[in-house]
Amino acid sequence: MNNSLFSLVEDLVQANKSYKKINISGIKTDSKQVTPGDLFIAVPGENFDGHDFIDQAIDNGASAVITNGREMNIDPIPQIKVANPRKAVSHVSSKLFGNPSKDLMVIGITGTNGKTTTAYLTAQTLINAGYKTAQIGTTGIIAEGFEQTKTLTTPDAINLQNLFSKFKALGFTHIVMEVSSHALDQYRVADIKFDIAVFTNLT
Repeated sequence: MNNSLFSLVEDLVQANKSYKKINISGIKTDSKQVTPGDLFIAVPGENFDGHDFIDQAIDNGASAVITNGREMNIDPIPQIKVANPRKAVSHVSSKLFGNPSKDLMVIGITGTNGKTTTAYLTAQTLINAGYKTAQIGTTGIIAEGFEQTKTLTTPDAINLQNLFSKFKALGFTHIVMEVSSHALDQYRVADIKFDIAVFTNLT
C-alpha cells in the first residue's frame, strides 16, 4: 500500500508540494524495523526517545521523518515537525490504510473492570444476530479466519489500523474492542471512528 507523503501529512502541517512525489509504503516507530520507503515517526517514550534513533532509521531507508519540532540535521529527507508525534502516528496510520473504521460499526468498551466480559457478550450477541463481528482485547483477536493471537489490550495505532483494513477487506461489519486507559493516553484510538462507546466503571 503506497500513499504520497503529502496525502498523509497535509492535515497535520502545511505540506510542501514536493511531498506529492514521495511515496510512503509503511509507517514505523521502531528504527530497527524501518525498511526503504517507510515514514519514521520519532515518538518520545518513558525509556527511549525515538529522536535518538533517527540516524538509524535513515540508514535503514526511511523516506521521511516526523519529529516533535526540535531541530534535527537530517537532510536530504523531509522532516515534518508536529506538536505531538503520538497523535501523528494515529492520524497517518489511518490515512495510510484508507480510514477503514469509517466503513465499520465500531463499539469501544473502556473502564477499570469488566471490559473483557462486556466485549465478549457484545460480540457474541452480534454474531448470534448474524453480523460478521471481530473482537479485539485482552483475550487477543477473535475473528473468523484469524488465528487467535495475544496482543496488548488495545494494539498500537499502526497495527490497529492495519487490522481494521483487513477486517474490512474480509467482509466484517462490526468490531468490538476493549480500549485501555493507556490506549487513550497514548492516542492509539484517536483516529478510530467509534459508533458506540461503553463505559463500565471507574475504581
